[in-house]
Amino acid sequence: MKQLVKLGAKLNLQDEEGETVLHEAIEENRVEIARFLVKSGARANLKDKLGKTAQDLARAKNIEKAIF
Repeated sequence: MKQLVKLGAKLNLQDEEGETVLHEAIEENRVEIARFLVKSGARANLKDKLGKTAQDLARAKNIEKAIF
């Protein structure tokens, strides 16, 4: 992940469901990766097609404080 960011990976691209790599990391409970993504510029306020942000997902999983 660090190498991809270093090479300029676009962290805020959304897939067909509107999810970003940050959404995916949080859904998979990858707290360290999610924290790294946020520190690297991933936006936590982008909404998926259901209107959920990555921060909403983290809050629902009770891991928000560990990431943000």
